[in-house]
Amino acid sequence: MEMIQIDLSALRCPQLLLQAKKTLRMYPDAAMVVFYLSGSAELHDLLRLALAQGWCVSHEHEQALSRWRVQLNRRSSDSQGVVS
Repeated sequence: MEMIQIDLSALRCPQLLLQAKKTLRMYPDAAMVVFYLSGSAELHDLLRLALAQGWCVSHEHEQALSRWRVQLNRRSSDSQGVVS
């Protein structure tokens, strides 16, 4: 299982979304991709992008680091793509 971790916390939309799309295209077989971001506007845009592309998404705020951790997993046939 390939896991990719990318820190996008220095980027803002639309650059963040462009980099996220590029990353997902670069690793089409990745089972899991983790993005780190700093803003909630960027979080919402990334969640919409990931769900539109068929990823299962979970996210959490890492208070100590003041950033969001967004985990994308390949959707299995029985999953619903629920955002937590």
